[in-house]
Amino acid sequence: MFGRAAAQVAMAGYRLWRAYADPGRALAAELAQRLDGSSESFLATNLRETVTRAFVQEVGRHAIELYAGRLRMPSVTNTTLRSSISAAMVR
Repeated sequence: MFGRAAAQVAMAGYRLWRAYADPGRALAAELAQRLDGSSESFLATNLRETVTRAFVQEVGRHAIELYAGRLRMPSVTNTTLRSSISAAMVR
């Protein structure tokens, strides 16, 4: 906890010194940091939404098959389980 606070104080001091030493470069660095952070969170959010949507669709498909009586569970071995998971990931 103390280490994180010290790092934040040190980073704030560095940013202030950078702004004093070279305001133009400091502004460019701040903008680049903001843009990089926002694009990473945007990409992470989109990836999370896509994976969640695919997972819910797959679970829903299997639930419908199960309740309709069309889903049969074969004798499962490690090899069979791995190939089933791989096939589900490809869809």
